[in-house]
Amino acid sequence: MKILITGANGFLGGELRRQLEQTKHVVIPFVRKKIGPGDIECDIGNTNNLLIALNEYQPNAVINCAAKVDFSENSKQDQYNINALAPAVIASWCINNDAHLIQVSGSIVNGSTATEFSNSSQESPINYYGETKLLSDRAIRLSQCRYTIVRFGGIFGEGGPNHLGINSMIEQAKLGHAPTIAGKGVALRNYIHVQDAAKTLIYCLDNKITGTHYSGSRKSISIAQMIEGICDIYMDGQSPNYQDGNEAIDQITIVSPSLPEVKSFRSALEKYR
Repeated sequence: MKILITGANGFLGGELRRQLEQTKHVVIPFVRKKIGPGDIECDIGNTNNLLIALNEYQPNAVINCAAKVDFSENSKQDQYNINALAPAVIASWCINNDAHLIQVSGSIVNGSTATEFSNSSQESPINYYGETKLLSDRAIRLSQCRYTIVRFGGIFGEGGPNHLGINSMIEQAKLGHAPTIAGKGVALRNYIHVQDAAKTLIYCLDNKITGTHYSGSRKSISIAQMIEGICDIYMDGQSPNYQDGNEAIDQITIVSPSLPEVKSFRSALEKYR
């Protein structure tokens, strides 16, 4: 099977590419800017370029990991083109070419006030990035193509993007700087490691899972437990710093029963570091 990955040099896309290249599948890695052998340069935010590339490579499945993540007001057009328009174009192409579209989404489409996220949760993003991700999900659903939308609550790992605070804390600990916990850190999370996130996407592909699914670890732990685990693993048990601060709320993705089991936060850090 020919699998096209967008964002194939990104945090999740790069890990997905690495794993798929070890399988029988043929990998077609789309990147915005070529940086290594095998990269196929394609600005998916340019509709004409995207359609030309899709028609040239004729994938059997597209896994869309590309995203423009920006919480400022400075790149709205770029965010719209990449996060909303490109997935809609890919979905239209997929239905006309009998291809499977797997879309990487997130609980950000549900906003930040709920404590649990599932298919029954209200879709109410609080920023433009979340709005564009929701637009893409809705366009894919309306297209009637064969699709899988996987909504992650948070993807962590070494080298992960800093907009997820726990990734920044991993990098701090690697440099020997103890992370800081605001308040008591009692709020619960069930983030997923990037290697397990990639495995989940491949599972959906190989097992023909369709529909919208929320993904994460089935074991929730507190923010403090996560940070203490980071210190144990990367700093030989040094204690984190604590400072006064407002407590966050629980934010748990209710994992779809159709998705595979993944490792808990600490076991994933220990295995995949």
